[in-house]
Amino acid sequence: RNSFIPIVIGQIQSSTDGSIINVRMRLHLFVLAFIIVWLGLTGSAGIGFIVANIVTIKPFQVVDLIPMGMFAAGFFLTIGGFKFESNKAKEYLQMLFNAEIYYE
Repeated sequence: RNSFIPIVIGQIQSSTDGSIINVRMRLHLFVLAFIIVWLGLTGSAGIGFIVANIVTIKPFQVVDLIPMGMFAAGFFLTIGGFKFESNKAKEYLQMLFNAEIYYE
């Protein structure tokens, strides 16, 4: 299962030029909760490692960057995966409704 497929929520309103379809996309709530916990824990650990190195004045080691790498991986995988899937959904909705996209 692809966890980054957006949940699409929309409204259709009538207009003088036709119809207006307002669409919002978001992550599934379980995925959003998991990512918040993941980023919170890895970000806290990364900051903790950096502060510990500064306070103890010990030499900085590459292994101390692992939590920050895990934070970056989680962040960019989520943003990239969601953006990719939301663009596909937007193109599908545009084709399905034969619509033009307007940004507010």
